[in-house]
Amino acid sequence: MFKLVIKILLLGLLPSISVSAETVQQNYNALIYMSGVVAVLFVALVVLFSIRLRTIKREGKLGRMTDAETGMGNRADFVRRFDNDISDFTRRNYCIAYFIVDSNYLNAYHQDIEFSDTVKYIATVLTDDIKNYEFAARVTESGFAMAFKSKGKDYAIERVNKIVGKLNRYIDPTEKLSPGTFNAAIYNLENDDRNCELLLFNLRKHCTQILGSRQQIIYCDSYSMNSVQLEKELIESIKQGLSREEFKLYVQFIVDNKTKQIVSAEALSRWENPETGIQLPGKYISAMMRAGIIADFDYYMFEQVCRQLQQWQGTKLENLAMSCNFTRITISEDSFVEKIKEIAGKYSFDKSKLVMEITEETMEKNRKKALNNMRECKKMGFRIALDDFGCGYTSPINLCEYPLDIVKIDRQVLLKTEETKGSDLFKGLIALAHSLNLKVVCEGVETKKQHLYVESTQCDHIQGWYFSKAIPSFAGEAFVSDYLGNI
Repeated sequence: MFKLVIKILLLGLLPSISVSAETVQQNYNALIYMSGVVAVLFVALVVLFSIRLRTIKREGKLGRMTDAETGMGNRADFVRRFDNDISDFTRRNYCIAYFIVDSNYLNAYHQDIEFSDTVKYIATVLTDDIKNYEFAARVTESGFAMAFKSKGKDYAIERVNKIVGKLNRYIDPTEKLSPGTFNAAIYNLENDDRNCELLLFNLRKHCTQILGSRQQIIYCDSYSMNSVQLEKELIESIKQGLSREEFKLYVQFIVDNKTKQIVSAEALSRWENPETGIQLPGKYISAMMRAGIIADFDYYMFEQVCRQLQQWQGTKLENLAMSCNFTRITISEDSFVEKIKEIAGKYSFDKSKLVMEITEETMEKNRKKALNNMRECKKMGFRIALDDFGCGYTSPINLCEYPLDIVKIDRQVLLKTEETKGSDLFKGLIALAHSLNLKVVCEGVETKKQHLYVESTQCDHIQGWYFSKAIPSFAGEAFVSDYLGNI
C-alpha cells in the first residue's frame, strides 16, 4: 500500500512533465530510501529521548533524596532505606540512633564555629562510621539518624558514645570543656517497628529532653518510645480541645479574712473532654509546657476571664475581682502586651477587677522583657499578683522588682505553721509584704484549724476548700447567693 501511494504521488505531481517510466522508478526508489532514513532517525531520536528522560527522572529522584548542604541522604532517603533495606527477618538486629546538635548552645559558647561547618562534620563522622547494610542521613536541620546493626544494648551505647566523642572533639579537641553541643538517643528495633517517621519523631523528643544537661546519650526502650507517642496524641487532643473550646472556666472564690465576705475569685480550668470526661489541670498543664503551647492556653483562659467579667456586670458579682494565671514564659513573650490589648479590647469591664497572676511553673525566658510587660499591663489598669510566694522560683527580690499589688502565700508554707519556725515564717512573710504595701492571700486553707490560725494573723484574704471549692463559672452567682445567706 505504501509503495502504491508513492507511485500515485509521483504521477500526480508530474502531470505536465513528459518522463519515462525509468525516471519515475528512480524517483520512487529515492523517496523510499529517504523515507527509510527518516524513519530510522526518528526511532533513534525517540530512543535517545527516552533514555535521557529516564536519566533526568533518576537524577531528580536522587536529588530529592540528597541533603544539599552535606551531600548525604536526607529524611526521605532514610525512610526509603528503612523500608527497603531492613527486613522483618533482620529488624531486631538493628538500632536507630538519633543525633542532634544544639544550635543555641553552639551559638552561646562556641561563636567561632559555624553551624554549617558543624553539620558537615557530623555528616562526615557518621558516613565514615557506617558499615555494610547500614545507613545514615540528615533528617532535620539539626538532626541526623543512623541505622546500624547491634549486638545488644551495651554494644549500641558504646558505639554511639564513640561517635559522640568524635563530635565533641570537633568542638573541643582538648576534651576539657563540659559537653553540651551534641546529644543522642538510641532505640533497638522491635518486630512491629515499621513506621520510620514515628520512630524518628519519638527519638527526637527523647533527644531534646536531655538538651542542656550533662547527659549526652539516652537509651530508649519500647515503653518510653510508646509514652512519647501517647503524649503526642495527648497534645493533638489538647489542641483540638482548645479549638473546640472544651476547656471551661471554673472559679474558686476568695474571702476577706476579717469580714468573711467574698471579695474575688481565681480563674481555674477543667477540660471537659467528650471522650474521657472532666480532666483536672494536672492532666494537661505539664504536657502543654513540654509541647510549648502553654502560651496559647494562657491567652485562651485570659479571654474566658475577660468575657466572664463582662457578664458579671449588673449582677451581684460585679464588684468582685478575678485573677487569671500566666506562666512566666508567656509573660516574657515579645508580643505579650499586644495580645493582651487585642483580647481585652473585645470586652467591656473594669480593668482593675482583673488580676494577672504570675505562676511558678518555670523561669522567665527574658526577665527584662517580663518586667517591662508587667509594667505595661499595670498602665492598662490591670493588677499583678505573685503566686506561690515562699516557694519555687519566687525570691524576696521579686517583691522589689515586680510591679506587684498582691502576693499569695503558698500552701506549703501554711502546712509548716504547726511548728514555731514555720509560724514565724508565715507571719514574717505577711509583715514583709505589708511593709511594701502589698495585699496578702493565703492559699490552700482546707480545715477549720487552718482557718482559725490564718484568722489570727494579719493575712488579708483566704483562699481554699474550707470556703469555696472550684465550681463552673456559670454557677458562681448561685454560689455567692447561698454563701451570703449562710454567713
